[in-house]
Amino acid sequence: MFITAKRACKTPDVMTWWTDCVEGKYDITIWNAKGSPEDPHHFVGPMLDQTAHTASMSKLPEAADMKKRITEVLHTRDEAKITSGYDFILNYLNDNVIVVPLTNAKELILYRTDKVADYTFGGIENGFNSLRVQKATVSQ
Repeated sequence: MFITAKRACKTPDVMTWWTDCVEGKYDITIWNAKGSPEDPHHFVGPMLDQTAHTASMSKLPEAADMKKRITEVLHTRDEAKITSGYDFILNYLNDNVIVVPLTNAKELILYRTDKVADYTFGGIENGFNSLRVQKATVSQ
C-alpha cells in the first residue's frame, strides 16, 4: 500500500506497487519487510537498488556516502568494521526517518497435536527452529 501526494490510499497489484516504490512515486509506503533490524545484512543490502528506501535515500544530501558505507559493510569480513558500519547505518536511517517500524509481526504456529506436543518460540522473528518442536508421545 502507498499514499501519493494526492493523499489517496492505493493498493495496486504487487508489481506496480514495487516498481512505483523503487522509482520513488510515493509519499509514504507501508509493507512488511523481509529483513528485520535483527538481521541488518538482509535489511540494509537491498536498500542500494531494490526497495522503496532506494528512492528515499537518493534524495538525502548524504546519499553517496550512505551507498558507499552500505557497500563497504556488505563486503568486509572485519567484525569491528561490520559492527561500527551497521551501527552508523541503522542510526542514520532512524534519525532521518527512512524507516519507521510501525508493528511487529505476531508469530503463530499451527500443528497437529497427534504429531507435535508443543513448540517454543525463539527470539528471532520468522526464525523457525525445528529443535524447538516437541514431538507428541505416541500412545497405542
